[in-house]
Amino acid sequence: MKYTRLHINHFGKLQNRTLEFSDGIHIIYGPNESGKSTMHAFLEAMLFGLERGRGRNAKKDNYSRYYPETGGSTYGGVLEFVEDDIQYAIYRNFTRDPRGFILMDETHSRKISPDEAEYRRLIAGLTLPLYRNTVSLRQLKAATSEELPEQLRSHIVNLRATGSGALDLASANEQLRKEKKSLERSLLTESENKAKESAAAAEALRDELDRLPIPAELSELEESQSLLEENLQETEERREELLSEIHSLEEEIPEEQRSASSASLLPFLLVSVLAALAGSFLLWRQLFLPGAVALGAALLLLMAGVLFTSRSRRRFGAYRRIWESIQDLRAEEEEVTGQLLSLRSKQTELSSRREDLARDLWLREQKEENLRELEEERDALEPDLEKNRLIREEIAAIDLAAETIRRLSVTAFESFGQYLQDTASALISQITDGRYTRLMMDESLHITLE
Repeated sequence: MKYTRLHINHFGKLQNRTLEFSDGIHIIYGPNESGKSTMHAFLEAMLFGLERGRGRNAKKDNYSRYYPETGGSTYGGVLEFVEDDIQYAIYRNFTRDPRGFILMDETHSRKISPDEAEYRRLIAGLTLPLYRNTVSLRQLKAATSEELPEQLRSHIVNLRATGSGALDLASANEQLRKEKKSLERSLLTESENKAKESAAAAEALRDELDRLPIPAELSELEESQSLLEENLQETEERREELLSEIHSLEEEIPEEQRSASSASLLPFLLVSVLAALAGSFLLWRQLFLPGAVALGAALLLLMAGVLFTSRSRRRFGAYRRIWESIQDLRAEEEEVTGQLLSLRSKQTELSSRREDLARDLWLREQKEENLRELEEERDALEPDLEKNRLIREEIAAIDLAAETIRRLSVTAFESFGQYLQDTASALISQITDGRYTRLMMDESLHITLE
């Protein structure tokens, strides 16, 4: 590729400038700030286009740096060159498209569609990193960039594998990268997210269901409640029987004997004590006659009480056996009543538990229904998930291919490295007329001169 003519419409401070080149070496010189670096940048932009930054970086990119101060309608120019005895011309307008261009075959007066492979053939397979690290050296930028080792490795592996540059591992890796990105874009992530959300919700529901009762527990509770009700009914019937027996036995005892059975000396004793106290008080007040009368009344009341109680108990003796039976029956009735109260308390407790259990079982039915809906939703997403699984298998295959290429390229480069180092050393010795005789490179292609 040989430059023949360069025309700048507008680029930075340069406008409407034309340079023509003939065979041989050309030196472009001028004072500081005359536009030499701008012209150097223009050549690069004509070959590879301009990159535009985004956000804050947009103000510092080359597109903004060289944007014409007088307006961008003619931001660009023309680069003419010869390749294989055919005259070509590249036309670029960076305002319309920072990367786009028109390629003309001026020898045959025809327009060539911007085909990337054909264009790279015309510029000898150069990429922007290779261009910047080989044929183009910017001012104070003689050191190679970090991109050169990868480009050089790819070229070495191409030569090692095919004997020529026909095999382009960099392009292969780029194609794999694009294919991977395309596959990643085709992933149905929304379906996956829904499936994950459904799975998480279903797991949470299963945990909740594990803590909720099962229908069998209600059956067991109802059985216990039924047995309790039977026991309660039997106990109530027994209490009724006891009350009936007590009532029948009490009917056998005359009314006056029932009251006599409860006759007590205590009322007579209390009254006689009060009368004795009153008599003592009267005597202390020296009222002898009333005092004596009061003490006599107290004595008579005490004797009357003893006599009444004794007679009542003698009358009640004939019915003692019946009364003892009544007392035994009443004691049993009290015990049965206690059992009855305990059973009714348990009945209330079981009823409350049954209500809680019924509510929990209703809640369980709702959650089981929700779980079925989630599982149906998961089943509906299964075709999308299966598609994603297949896509990820392809992505894994691409990753494996890229890793295999990387390992093979490293192996090929290592086997070629010594030859490259010796050849580069011979060239640098010739270029420097023997001042530097050996060039050494490490595995990262960092270069040192001996």
